[in-house]
Amino acid sequence: MGILTAEDAIAFGVTGPVLRASGVKWDIRKAAPYAAYDQYKFEIPVGTTGDTYDRYLVRMKRCGNRGDLPASHREYSQRADTGESGEGAEAAAG
Repeated sequence: MGILTAEDAIAFGVTGPVLRASGVKWDIRKAAPYAAYDQYKFEIPVGTTGDTYDRYLVRMKRCGNRGDLPASHREYSQRADTGESGEGAEAAAG
């Protein structure tokens, strides 16, 4: 719940959105791309204070960040958004 500085985050081995919320611009998808991430252009959201609110903002920015998708992925994504992908979808559990 408290503030996690960039230095502490690195020292503790923190990764992902918690690391980025502390102001460290590092993402495994850019540093060592796997799957098709080398074909995507996207921004790495980074926080400034390392507090809980920054961690939340970093996660929300990533959710809305589709970046520049390759044409084949972009077409599927657009069809999926409208429900026209032809793929079945499960309802949320619970």
